[in-house]
Amino acid sequence: MRPDDIELPRTRRRIGKAIDDEVQAHLDERAAELVGQGMSVGEASERARREFGDIREAREELTRIDERAARLDQIGEFVSDLATDARRAVRSLARRPVFALTAIGTLALGIGANAVMFGLVDRLLLSPPAHVRDADRIVRLRYDVRNTTGARISWVRASYPAYQRLAARSDLFDAVAAYSDRALTLAVDGQARELAVAAATPNYFDALGVQPRLGRTLRDDAADDRAVVLSYALWVQQFGASENVLGQKIQLGGEPFTVVGVAPLGFDGEGGDSFDAWIKAAASTPTLSPSWQNAPRPRVVFVFGRLRPDVALSRATVETSRLYRETLADAGMADTTARVEMRSVIAGHDTDTGGLTPQARVSLWLQGVAALVLIIAIANVMNLLLLRAMDRQRETAVCLALGISRARLIRHLTLESLVLALAGGAAAVGLALWLGPILWGVVLPRAPEAAEMRGKLALVASAAGVICAILMTVAPAIVQRAWSGVDALRNGARGATRRASAAGDVLVIIQVALTVVLLVGAGLFTRSMSRLDNTDFGFNPARIIGARLTTSAAMDTAARTALFARVEEALRRTQSVEAVASGLSAPFRATLTLPFKLPGQDKLPGVGSGALGFPIAFAVSPDFLSTLGVGLLRGRGLTRGDNAGGPPVMLIDATMARSFWPKDDPIGKCVQVGADSLPCTTIVGVVSDTKRTAIDQRHYPRYYLSIDQTAPGLRDRYFFVRSSRVTPAMVDRIRATIAATAPSAPFVESFPLEKLLDPYTQQWRLGTTAFVAFGVLATTVAAIGLFGVISFGVARREREFGIRRALGESRGSILRRVVASATGRSVVGLITGGLLAIVLARKLHELLFKPTTSDAIVFVAAAAVVLVVTVVASAGPASRAVRVDPMRALRAD
Repeated sequence: MRPDDIELPRTRRRIGKAIDDEVQAHLDERAAELVGQGMSVGEASERARREFGDIREAREELTRIDERAARLDQIGEFVSDLATDARRAVRSLARRPVFALTAIGTLALGIGANAVMFGLVDRLLLSPPAHVRDADRIVRLRYDVRNTTGARISWVRASYPAYQRLAARSDLFDAVAAYSDRALTLAVDGQARELAVAAATPNYFDALGVQPRLGRTLRDDAADDRAVVLSYALWVQQFGASENVLGQKIQLGGEPFTVVGVAPLGFDGEGGDSFDAWIKAAASTPTLSPSWQNAPRPRVVFVFGRLRPDVALSRATVETSRLYRETLADAGMADTTARVEMRSVIAGHDTDTGGLTPQARVSLWLQGVAALVLIIAIANVMNLLLLRAMDRQRETAVCLALGISRARLIRHLTLESLVLALAGGAAAVGLALWLGPILWGVVLPRAPEAAEMRGKLALVASAAGVICAILMTVAPAIVQRAWSGVDALRNGARGATRRASAAGDVLVIIQVALTVVLLVGAGLFTRSMSRLDNTDFGFNPARIIGARLTTSAAMDTAARTALFARVEEALRRTQSVEAVASGLSAPFRATLTLPFKLPGQDKLPGVGSGALGFPIAFAVSPDFLSTLGVGLLRGRGLTRGDNAGGPPVMLIDATMARSFWPKDDPIGKCVQVGADSLPCTTIVGVVSDTKRTAIDQRHYPRYYLSIDQTAPGLRDRYFFVRSSRVTPAMVDRIRATIAATAPSAPFVESFPLEKLLDPYTQQWRLGTTAFVAFGVLATTVAAIGLFGVISFGVARREREFGIRRALGESRGSILRRVVASATGRSVVGLITGGLLAIVLARKLHELLFKPTTSDAIVFVAAAAVVLVVTVVASAGPASRAVRVDPMRALRAD
C-alpha cells in the first residue's frame, strides 16, 4: 500500500491549522526582531512577509510533508493493529478448539473434495494430452454411416484407404495420422505381460508434435517395421529407466522388436486410448491381417489430424465427409448420407457431452456434487461463526462502549474467518494430495503423476479457501453492524439476535435441502449398482477363475494340442478345483463373429438396429457349459467325440432358436458357419441365454462350436476353473500351475472372471462410491449445523423454559417443543430438497443402470434419514432444555 493511497479527512484540518499557526508564529517572531531594530509594527510585518516568500507555496509544501508523515504513521498503526488482531484471532480460536477444529475439518473436507474432483475433471476434460503441441488444432474423426438395415450408426474407425485419401489433402490438414490398437504380449527375460500397443503410421508422433524422452520415434522406412517406442511408464517399470534400453531386442506378440525410443513422461496417446508402446503399422505387424492396408472394411484404424490454422472446422468437416463418401463408393458401399464428425482431443472443447466417456460424464456430475458439499460446508461454518458472534454480543457491546470502532471489530471477525479458511485450505491440500492419486488410479487408465497435479491442486484449494473466507465473513459482519452497543448492554440486542437466528435457520434449511439432493443421488446410484450386481448373466462368474496361455510360435499344432490337454489335466488335479473347461475366448472379452448364413435365406431374421445383434461364436471344450453353469434346454451338449474328424456340430442359445426357427425345432438344422464352401454345421442342442456384457441393451444370439473342430492350431487358449473359493492366492496358484506345465510359454495370466466386468461397471461404481461418500459427509455436516442452531436456541430460551417449568409445563411437552422446532426447519429443507432432487433424478437418468419407477423409494429413504438425523441432533439440546432449573433461570435474569 502506497502512502498516497490513504485519505486523511480528519487529520487534514488539524495539519492545516498547525501549519498556519507555525507560519504565523515564524512571521510574528521575525516582525518582533525588526521592531526591536527600530521599524514600525506595520513595516516589520510587511518585511517579514517579503522575506518569508510565497506563503501559499510554503504552506502547500509543508502540508504535503506532514500528510505523508501522517500517512506513514497510520500505515504503521494499521499494520500494528492488524498484527495484534491476527494474534488475538488465533488466540481466540485456540481457546475454542472444538469450534476451530470442527470448522477447519468441515472446510478441509469440502475444499479437498472439490480439489480432487477438479483434478479428475481437469484430466478427463480440460487438459490437453501431455506434450501434444497446439492440441486445440488436433481433431479425432468419427464416422456416421447408414448400416444395411437403413439405421444410422457411428464408428470411431475408418478403412486405411479412407485415411490415405484424407492424408493427401494438405490444404485441410498439416498432418493426418492413423493407428490400430493391439493387445500384444511382451516377453523380457522370461517374464511376460500383456501390453496395450498402438500400431501407428510413421508420422504419428510428428503429427502430434511429441518429442521422445530418449532415442527417436518411428520412421517411414522398411527397416523400422520391427521398431518399438516404449511409454515412459513401461520404460521405468520394465527396464528400470536404463538408457541402455535403446537397441535392445524384445519379444512383442511373439515377434522380435528393437527399442528405438522412449516417449516423454505423461504421454500415453493422443487422448483416446492409453498405450504402453507404439510400433509401425506394417504388413507384418502381429495380429494385423496381411491385407489390412487394402481392406475395404471401414473399421480398421483410428484417424486424427492437425488442422491448418487457416482452415475452419466447418469447411474441414464438409470436405472430409465428401472424401469419406468417395472412399465408401470405391469400396462398393455407397452411402450418400455418410458424414464425418470431428472431435477435439481436449474433451472439454466439445459442446456435445454425448461424445464423452461415461467416466467423464459421471466425473462432471461429481464435480457438481462436490460443489454442493462445499456449499453445505460453507453454510455450516457460517452458521457456527454466526452463533459464535451472537454468543459474544455482550462482549462486542462493551468494546463499542469503550470506544473501539465497529470497523475494528468487523476486521477481527474477518481475520478469524480468514484464519479458519486458510487452515481449512491448507488441510484440504494435504487431503487432496493423499486422496487424489487413489481416486485417479481407480478411474483413469493412466493416473497422472502427483508432481504434475500438485500445483493445480494447491491453486484450486487456495482459491476455494479465499472464496470461503469472503463468504464466511458476510453473515457475521452483517449481524455485527446490526447490533447497537447500548441495546446489547440494556437487553441483549434481542432484535438483532432474532435476525441472526433467522439467518441461521435459512442456512440450516439450505444444508438440509442440499443434503436431500445428495442422498437421493446416492440412493439412485446404489440401486443401480444393486441391479448391476444382481444381473443374471446366464451363468455364475463369481466362482470362476479365468486363465490365458499363449504358446510359442514355433510349436506345431499336434504339440500345441497335447500341451493344452496336459495343462487342463494339471488344473483338474489342483487343490480346491471343482471343474475345468477351455475355449478360444472368454466371456466379457473379445469374441468371434464368423460369417453366419441360414441356407435358403438372404439375411438373418430379427437381426438389425434395435433388434438382435449379429450372432457371436464361442469355440469351447465339452465341459464349458457345466463348468460355467450354462443350462442345456434340449438336445445334447458337446462331447469328446465332436473332434476334428467328426461332423461339425454346434449349440445355439434360446433366443437364436426362437428367432431363427420360430415354428420349427432347430435340432438337426443346418447352418453354414465361416464360409459357403465349408461343410454344413448341424445344431445338436439348445442352451440358455447368456449376456455378452453387463450393459447390453439388446441380446446378441450366441452359438457354441467344438474347439477341436474350429481352430485347434491357434496359439492362445483360455482355461476356466470353477473353484470352491476365489482368492488372490488361488488365482496365483492357477497361474503357477499353468506356468509349471508350460515352462516355455511366453505369456500366462490368470484373473477372477468377475474382474472382466470392471471396465463396464466402472462408471456406476464411481458414481455410487462418490455419491454415498458425499452424502454421508453432507449429512454429517448438516447434523453439526442443526445441533449448533438448536443448542443456541435452547440457550437463548433458557429463561422461557424455566418459566414454563415453573408454571407446570411437563418435561415431555418441552422436549416435544424443541424437537418440533428442529423438525420444522428440516421439513422446509426436505420440501425444497425434494423438488431439487426430482430435477436431479431426471438429469441422472442416462447415467443410471436400468432405472425403474420403483427408484422413487429413495426419496422416502432420504427423507427418513434426514428426519432421523434431525431427531438425533436435537436430542442433546432438548435434554438440556428439560433439565433447566426454574429458580436458577429466574435468578439469572
